[in-house]
Amino acid sequence: KSLLDYIFYIGAGYGVIKIAQLTWKILSGVRTYFIPVNRAVNNNLSETFGKWAVITGATSLLGVAFANEFASHGMNVVLISRSYDNLLQVVSDIQSKHSVQAYGIHADFFLGQHVFTEIEEALLADKLDIGILVNTNPIHYDHPQYFSQVPVARLWQIVNVNMAATTMMTHVVLPRMLERGRGAVINVSSCLIETLPTPLASGDIAAMVYVDSLAQGLHEECKRKGLVIQTLCPWTISSNSIHSLLSPSPKVYVKHALNTLGISSRCCGYWPHAILASFYQLIPNIIWVWLTGKRNRLKRQQCLVTALSRQDKQLFARKPRRISVPHSPRARSPTVPHRTTEKQISPSPLTTHEHSPRSGSPVPYRTLSEQGVSHPSYNRTTSYSRVMIVP
Repeated sequence: KSLLDYIFYIGAGYGVIKIAQLTWKILSGVRTYFIPVNRAVNNNLSETFGKWAVITGATSLLGVAFANEFASHGMNVVLISRSYDNLLQVVSDIQSKHSVQAYGIHADFFLGQHVFTEIEEALLADKLDIGILVNTNPIHYDHPQYFSQVPVARLWQIVNVNMAATTMMTHVVLPRMLERGRGAVINVSSCLIETLPTPLASGDIAAMVYVDSLAQGLHEECKRKGLVIQTLCPWTISSNSIHSLLSPSPKVYVKHALNTLGISSRCCGYWPHAILASFYQLIPNIIWVWLTGKRNRLKRQQCLVTALSRQDKQLFARKPRRISVPHSPRARSPTVPHRTTEKQISPSPLTTHEHSPRSGSPVPYRTLSEQGVSHPSYNRTTSYSRVMIVP
């Protein structure tokens, strides 16, 4: 046999393997999303897992959708959020719409370890039969950004809220679930973790990968002990009244996602997102990185231009101020008295490039903080340091 024959056999074998993998993936997807057999959501969730569901990031759109869906199935809910007013509103709405118990825990995960200790004490004091924990991980980049230019406060929020809070809240509820031999933990990650590297979203995606890795490891540890550990990897969820097949409302997404509970340990939760993710996984690495990098840089530029134009409008609305600028001492004559000139200071128009003070080379765009554009989430301050129970 010639070398070409061996190459043909190797190529044919590789093709057979790929076809088998694709077939298995299609069959798994059909079973996960379409075959209504042994689905936990079709049974009584309270009897299957427990009477209470705990939701972190409960005032986010996804958190509110999970809370209402669990309440519609007759589960009592504990909502954890740092937004006190929104937390009161969500608790009140659930109590008025559903015949269940609901209360909130006002806590800021950004404050560190003692917050989780107090949350654990609050949950243990009431001896709640916690059946489901949902970690929604609501902190993300405000816009695509180079990692070196992301504000330190935002990085700490991603670490403390998305990673540390997911880890510690799971550690709080898991021992009680293991004692009872039932329960479920749902971690919300991102569909991008199943694709290739994404430039200008490095820290954000890295945190989501950690969340998924934690859930998959716990799934292997706990699946023989009656527990369900799942990672949801959604693509785009609509944040306004405009919905589409690929961008569903939070309510629609949560309904589909709960149908997969106990069926798959990691899935998109919504079948159009699963098809989209499978398509993106076929894109070669170099093409994906180039396309997403170009898209994110363009989106970053648009966000900066929008923010700066908004700031320029505010500055131009003000009256120009006058300052006194003295002449240079070298140009001043000893017989001529000191003079000053009046100069009007007005905001300069937006420029897309400027020169670095160190190298003199053009540096495209600046961060929002460098441009003087403040963002409320970058400099958050809290007036409390302890957990508060919201009845």
